[in-house]
Amino acid sequence: MWQGDWSDEGIVSASEYSSSGATCMWQRILVAEGAPKTNGILFSNADIDGHFGPNTTHATKWLQWKYGLVDSPSKADGRVGPNTFSKADDKLVKTGGSTTPGSTVTFSFKGWRSSTTMLRDGQGKYLFSAGDSGTKAASYNSNPCD
Repeated sequence: MWQGDWSDEGIVSASEYSSSGATCMWQRILVAEGAPKTNGILFSNADIDGHFGPNTTHATKWLQWKYGLVDSPSKADGRVGPNTFSKADDKLVKTGGSTTPGSTVTFSFKGWRSSTTMLRDGQGKYLFSAGDSGTKAASYNSNPCD
């Protein structure tokens, strides 16, 4: 496992970077973890739009509970910050590339329901697999999933 790699990430929530590539990446994690939307249906690839709305908030609260960060989903804050990112990066498995500075590393995020591929480029920036669309940047300042 690749622990601690996301411990320095910013906060993503309905009020912070709510429309971003970082939100897209987080939504891919929600799909992989089998997190439910407000209607109880599991998050799916069709729900990945890079907008941190009510379904993403609900699914994040559920995952914070599942990760043991709170006693119940109702006690969760629904914000993806250092604690939530830290629990999620426990599920990163290096599958290729090199950890030499300046090199690209390939990871698989091993969720409860499925896995998803992510890359960390030579500058430490994350990219995520977007299926037939190739890879997209998990940036905070733009939304490649819109």
